[in-house]
Amino acid sequence: MTYVPPVYPTTIPTVGDLPDRVDDVDWLYAARYNELKKELRAALTELGTTPKGASANVAARLATLQISLGNGITNPTNIIYNGKFILWTNGIAVAPDGWTLVGAGASVARELTTPTPKLGTDCAALTRSGTDCTIQQSGPERPSYYQNRTYTFGCWAWASVANRACLSVNDGITESFSSYHTGNSTWQWLSYTMTMAPAATHIIARCYLANGDTTVCFVGAILVEGSIPYAFSTKPLPTVNPTAVGVMTSPKFAGSLNGSVGATTPAAGSFTDIIATGDIYNVQWADYGGSSTIIGWSTLETKKIMYKKIGSLVFVAFYIDGSVSNSSVVTFTLPYTSNGNTYLRGTLGEAKNNGAFIASASKWYLNINSNIVSCFVDMAGSGWTASGGKMVLGQFFFETNE
Repeated sequence: MTYVPPVYPTTIPTVGDLPDRVDDVDWLYAARYNELKKELRAALTELGTTPKGASANVAARLATLQISLGNGITNPTNIIYNGKFILWTNGIAVAPDGWTLVGAGASVARELTTPTPKLGTDCAALTRSGTDCTIQQSGPERPSYYQNRTYTFGCWAWASVANRACLSVNDGITESFSSYHTGNSTWQWLSYTMTMAPAATHIIARCYLANGDTTVCFVGAILVEGSIPYAFSTKPLPTVNPTAVGVMTSPKFAGSLNGSVGATTPAAGSFTDIIATGDIYNVQWADYGGSSTIIGWSTLETKKIMYKKIGSLVFVAFYIDGSVSNSSVVTFTLPYTSNGNTYLRGTLGEAKNNGAFIASASKWYLNINSNIVSCFVDMAGSGWTASGGKMVLGQFFFETNE
């Protein structure tokens, strides 16, 4: 038998069918998996009808392989955002980023210690008060794509009472539930697989608390296409084609310029065949909180100093909170030093002094040629109370020469 290399798809589905670039990539991956399956089947046929066992055993192996490869309908990409519950931009006692709290009287809060999170440093503690409640997240709005497809929602859950914590999947027609946590005060993996209805209008994944008032915890939420409950992975950032060719017009130049962005030959009319490359959508946030030198507290419950560097720009989002202040000063260090172009100042997004939120504007400050951020109680630069709880939260970006 002559080996013929597989021909992978060269076309992309229509925008109406798959509206985002991530889906285009996923579709190509699924098609390649199917081609791989065909190659393996052909290889076994070439070896004979009973390679290393009866043909029925070979068929069973291929059936297992088909399930693993998904037959074009399995995709391990997590579509849940903030599934590890590490982002709490609006505060640690409201719904985490990307999630919605539903249920009268219910509350949700960030939990760090009791229980010890199964993954990472954070989990979401959901508390019921009289009414069943959920923290939930909707998938991308693409109902025609969901219809008749199978999805699996999984998450780690902790509960001290049986038949309280579970998961559910809702497609706008039906809501189906996983089994309940047994209530033995351990982390248990819950999951549920559901085939969307032909008339499905959406997909909503819910971490559920029912049947009685208590507190349960969740972490590691993952929603994937197919029937395989994959282990947790974070949702990938959006990606763009690393080499994009397009047309840029400008009335200030005469003629045309072919080539890559950054060429120096001036011309008027239009730039054609522009090639742009970059990593702005691929650079992930990193947490510098564990390495930063933080001054101002003797007891810290939260020290998130998230940053990402794109070219010469450094983006920072910080959230530092402690129950015991021991200084009138608040400073923390960054992994990069600002250049000498400008002094940077701004208002904090939120701040607390001596256990109370500050109603007026508070200030952060980054000097030139420095990696030390200073925070002040007010815009005049007043100091903090060296007792009680203290918290600072904000975001900014700066330029570095490193």
